[in-house]
Amino acid sequence: QVNVDGAHDACTGMSADGKQIFIYRNNLNDPESRGGDIFVSKVNNNKWKTPETLGKPINSSYWEGGACISPDGKTIFFTSERKGGLGHSDIWVVTRKTKTEWNKPVNMGADINTPFDEGGMFLSPDGKTLFFCSNGHGSMGGQDIFRTVQENGTWSKPVNLGFPINT
Repeated sequence: QVNVDGAHDACTGMSADGKQIFIYRNNLNDPESRGGDIFVSKVNNNKWKTPETLGKPINSSYWEGGACISPDGKTIFFTSERKGGLGHSDIWVVTRKTKTEWNKPVNMGADINTPFDEGGMFLSPDGKTLFFCSNGHGSMGGQDIFRTVQENGTWSKPVNLGFPINT
């Protein structure tokens, strides 16, 4: 079962092959939930398996609010309010160490993160175009959608998608 009674569940991302979904869950009945963590559910025989926590080092004692994964499955982008960020909610990136282990998460830095909230990421199937929401970067108001593109290992300055997408 993907959804849990007494919890706030939200699908925040899906793998390019459609076989994994990433879920934000804040289970009000679980004292270990700490305001929200990221889980993954995988499809098996056309049924979604019970979501499993991504665990450390992705989930922490701070709020983690969503994730998306690269098409090759080797990189996860996620939001967190953990220490070391530049604002309230920042986008972090983590790369796969082994089939079951992840390296230490890295903050995407001041070109992407602001003193405000970033989140709602979607990595396009090309694996190098990242869309995200932010109320920083001189947004038009509230959470606007921005695009950044990775070229030669560097992410471009985020571009506001503008009207009529953002208002």
